[in-house]
Amino acid sequence: MKKTVRITNPKSLLLIISMVTMVTLMTLLMSVVAHADNVKGIIKAVNFLGYEYVNETTLKVFFDKGLYYPNQGQFKIETEGGSPVTISNMSTTSGTGWTNPMSQTGTIVTLTTSSNLSYNTRYKVTVSSTVQMANSFYLSLGNYLLHSDVQFFFKTPNSDGTYSGAPQLTLIPTADYVGTSDNVEAISDIPIDVNYENFHLSDMKLQKSSDNDDQDPYTDVAMDTTLDTNSTDGAEYYTGQINDAHTCLFLPLTIGKNTTPTYNLLSYNYYYKLVLPQIRGVNNVLADTPSQTTFLTGQEDTPAGLGNLIQTVTGYTTNSVSLSWSDVATDESGPAPHHYHVYYSTNPYFNFVKSTDTVSHNGTTNTCTVTGLTSATTYYFRIVPANYYDEEGGFSPYVSQTTN
Repeated sequence: MKKTVRITNPKSLLLIISMVTMVTLMTLLMSVVAHADNVKGIIKAVNFLGYEYVNETTLKVFFDKGLYYPNQGQFKIETEGGSPVTISNMSTTSGTGWTNPMSQTGTIVTLTTSSNLSYNTRYKVTVSSTVQMANSFYLSLGNYLLHSDVQFFFKTPNSDGTYSGAPQLTLIPTADYVGTSDNVEAISDIPIDVNYENFHLSDMKLQKSSDNDDQDPYTDVAMDTTLDTNSTDGAEYYTGQINDAHTCLFLPLTIGKNTTPTYNLLSYNYYYKLVLPQIRGVNNVLADTPSQTTFLTGQEDTPAGLGNLIQTVTGYTTNSVSLSWSDVATDESGPAPHHYHVYYSTNPYFNFVKSTDTVSHNGTTNTCTVTGLTSATTYYFRIVPANYYDEEGGFSPYVSQTTN
């Protein structure tokens, strides 16, 4: 016999409805945190927006968010052959290097070299993935890029101000795996001719592999063609943009203002392909075609950022350092880590090496002892969160210790 349950107390009915509503809201909230699509006001990645060669001693580097005390040591310039260039000074001002009413105030980093750069020479710039934006989560530049540094090239003009050779492009992301929240970009080593009749920003787009591999066929991914406060159903990114110096083409996933939608590349573990417009340099020479234009998204979301994580050194010897830190929970920047890795270096911003230990997410306090270190040496340690598939997020702030 089928039984019928009657609720005769109105207060009980209201309580049940409230509980069901709360569960539904929490489920929706967690889905937004886990993989936000067309959501306004959530955490947004910090993005590199290209550069401007100013003169033989000055280079400007652009970011779309305000940065949290960037350090001169987080930037390196070297020749294409690897000879280092000394940076004598660094200054910052507000700005993004991209004039658009929907962009928020970012940061312009101006680097000054101690001596003149050579004419008609290609240089490589490396920006540490540890650069952080100034918000309550202090997300790093590498938070959704497998904590990889950003690298780009620029070429100096000839003595008469003209450029030689075909423009060469650097793509971001460059890693096989990438999170789903950063801009997709192409950086030219010389300024692009935006008046070239065959250059159309609208031709820049993303395609997705139909068969979930890096082979054809690829199909177009829906985009939002207008940068405003209205979202487009099914879109995964905004229409193509170019910075004011005409050195960076980018497909934004976020604009910066909390009133604008945040997009994500919606397919986990899928190959995407960047389709570029026809590009010509200001010297009227067509750009070389990049050898690699595809990248693979992660198998699940990048873990919550560790930008405000505090580590403690609990002990050290001649060849080891012991660390402790509190566990991290789910927040607006991502889900809770599945586990952690510890990285160390003798440089606070570059050349980090992964410790062999894997530290489980245990809900309380985590500990790790890094061994095999050199005596009487100062080391810098950073924690990295990882998801179930061992796909890593961005670096935490460092703690330093000198071994005995």
